Amino acid sequence: MPRTSREISGTGIYHVMLRGINKQDIFDDEDDFLHFIQILHSLVDRHDEQGACLPPYCTIYAYCLMSNHVHLLIREKEENLHEFVNTPVENPGVLDIDSKSAGKLTDEEVEEKLVELSGGSSPHDIKKMKRPERDRMLKQICELGANPRQVSRITGISYGVIFKAKK
Repeated sequence: MPRTSREISGTGIYHVMLRGINKQDIFDDEDDFLHFIQILHSLVDRHDEQGACLPPYCTIYAYCLMSNHVHLLIREKEENLHEFVNTPVENPGVLDIDSKSAGKLTDEEVEEKLVELSGGSSPHDIKKMKRPERDRMLKQICELGANPRQVSRITGISYGVIFKAKK
């Protein structure tokens, strides 16, 4: 069943919520939060290639960033909200489609290996580990043939965090 179209605000003000799939974290550390704030800032404080000011895409009245979701209270300007919230992907090569490692390990095998690597901890407890130890373990499980999306599903750790760790 197709999703119904969103209602257009008469005031141009919208509450936008972004969240991780299955309540997974979308921010891993302070740098991720700061990067997101820079992106928000770039929607308001815009410049062309020569440094001349451009009109803002929107007005941001308030934002609240949490580890697994974001709330924004924004007013659209000349641009429609969908024109800057949904960025079209022109080059599919920018997406990490990890098909090389897909299907090398079953979910059960990934769970078993994660329990081994963690010294008996539950796969969901891995996200509570200190970052260096967690990232080492995520890198190892991917090197053993687990697909990052599969590891994300099993551990509850976001794909982006796993992708960074496996580099």
